[in-house]
Amino acid sequence: MTKITWIDRHGKERTYRPSEEIGRYISALGVDNAAEFFLKFGGGPFYVSRETASTNAVYNMFGPETASNMFREFGKGQIGRVPLANEFLIPLYASRGVSIVETGRRLRVADETVRRQLSSKEKKFARRLKDARRMKEYATWFVEAAGGEEAA
Repeated sequence: MTKITWIDRHGKERTYRPSEEIGRYISALGVDNAAEFFLKFGGGPFYVSRETASTNAVYNMFGPETASNMFREFGKGQIGRVPLANEFLIPLYASRGVSIVETGRRLRVADETVRRQLSSKEKKFARRLKDARRMKEYATWFVEAAGGEEAA
């Protein structure tokens, strides 16, 4: 799965892994094309077509190879609603050095929303790290309490 890495405003490296749903679009279209696709079609239904006619939006935007990748990933027919994918686009733009205000403009959200999304990713990462340390401490305590031998 694709991961996106960027340096936050405190100089720390941050990593984001997209959800499985968004990952399907990224595997079919590539990161840059998926971002463009989400901006153009996000929030609405989308129909995947096998034809390479002028009515095929993916073919017209990205070419025949990408259109066939999309068909292979989703099959023919209605996808349903294309996700807005802001949780993917915000870290992507952050990784490319796009300012918070400019990211908000591109996504039509407030700059506070962008900041909140980025800080929640940082907090989630910190929480997971803290939980992992806590589990390690608990495992060490449990082994010591059991007489110093690890359970098989």
